[in-house]
Amino acid sequence: MTSRRESKFVGVFLRPAPLPRRFAPELDRLREDGHVIERMGRQHVFAPSRDAARATQLYRTLLHEIGHWVDWLNKVERPSERGGDFEKLNDAYFQRPKNEREAFAHRYADETRERLVRLGIIPFERLELRRRSAGVA
Repeated sequence: MTSRRESKFVGVFLRPAPLPRRFAPELDRLREDGHVIERMGRQHVFAPSRDAARATQLYRTLLHEIGHWVDWLNKVERPSERGGDFEKLNDAYFQRPKNEREAFAHRYADETRERLVRLGIIPFERLELRRRSAGVA
């Protein structure tokens, strides 16, 4: 159960509206993470809570960035270890359209997060809450 203190917003961020349509999927992801996003006049107001920021950073962004590494590992590092030309493989990797690389990283993060949730690995308790419940100062 989240206490009142833990659910307080950690800040308010303003962004001019309207946002380009390409931001719509990211806004949906942020809302799924628990961020409050409202349009007020000519601005979008982002009000993340600690829990929402934590969900975004640990359970989505971190997994997304690991997804980029996995993609690079599979397309550059491993093939080069089997005799492929590292420079050519690396150049080919970065010549791929950015949206293709982003799509892989999003898919990797989504699939990994779903698996970790199903296995009961995430979400995990915040360290400060665990220490408090154990009586550690």
